[in-house]
Amino acid sequence: MAKWKIKYTGRPGRTKRPYIEVVLRFAGKQTPGHPMVVDTGSDRCMFNEQLARDYLDINPAMYGMLDKATGLSGTDDVAVFPHLEVFLPELKRSFIVSAQFKFLLFPGVIGHEGVLNQLKVTFHHGEYFEIDDSDHP
Repeated sequence: MAKWKIKYTGRPGRTKRPYIEVVLRFAGKQTPGHPMVVDTGSDRCMFNEQLARDYLDINPAMYGMLDKATGLSGTDDVAVFPHLEVFLPELKRSFIVSAQFKFLLFPGVIGHEGVLNQLKVTFHHGEYFEIDDSDHP
């Protein structure tokens, strides 16, 4: 297994964040890689529903299981897909997750269930974060 050191990134003049490139795969289709926030405060992975529509040919509101997601801004309706593949090109590793989709102003976040619960993530705030999968299958 391995250990990766990834620099925080962001637009000039904006706060740098712990982003990692993510490709979503479902039923033989996939999205292009998008930078997504590594969020240890998120229970699940959550993605912009437009990615599902544009690249995976699914409409989350019609075909996903309806659920609720609660966060700092309150509770929202989400569509859940129980077998979405999340591929992290930098790690050359895939995870099967129960993913939430909803309208977001950004591509998405990588949360605990299915991904971060299988990795050790250490943050060096504002500089870089480390991902270590040596203690995990």
